[in-house]
Amino acid sequence: MQLLAKAHVLEAPGDQQRQLQVGGPRALPDGGRVVVTGSTSAVGHDDPREVAALGYDDVVSGRDEKKLERAVALVGRVARRGVESARFDLESLTETRAAAAAIGRADGLVLCAGCWPTTLRYTEDELEAGLQANHLGHFLLATRLLDAGGVARVVSVASTAHAATRRDRLELDDARWTRRAFDPLEAYAQTKLANVLFLSLIHISEPTRPERIA
Repeated sequence: MQLLAKAHVLEAPGDQQRQLQVGGPRALPDGGRVVVTGSTSAVGHDDPREVAALGYDDVVSGRDEKKLERAVALVGRVARRGVESARFDLESLTETRAAAAAIGRADGLVLCAGCWPTTLRYTEDELEAGLQANHLGHFLLATRLLDAGGVARVVSVASTAHAATRRDRLELDDARWTRRAFDPLEAYAQTKLANVLFLSLIHISEPTRPERIA
């Protein structure tokens, strides 16, 4: 498995991009199926089109059905293979489990969805919303798809925000922010640190499994 914390490999210019195209030296297997979360806005809006243009089957995902329909139409304009959609909300562990089961098998994952709450908010699972959307939901989705087999590459959208945490470690003892005043920047930085550490742990625990990009 190649683990990658996203250094915008999907937007790599020239020769790097050609290497990722189906048939290239860094390509996934011909006909590979790639799941992209957060496909309906921001960076995630572009990523499924990049994946499709490289020649892979595309599974675009998001929580808004109408936005997903528009995303599928946009991706379809450049797609060289099939385009599917998967509607689910990462802020629901129930929906995320069901989505992983419905997707079944994937050759690549681009974990792009995320949010930056400015006020403390909890999900239906009673977890802090940013932590669940940015990390825990992706953790659940990725591990379920990894267990299903076939995943050869995991891309996680990270940023320099992970270095902004004042704790220099994950604050697991108060992840719900019940014992301290909510700090939006610190909370977001913690989720980005979790993204990077997650990919590193996949590499350590499953050294023969997917390539990673953080």
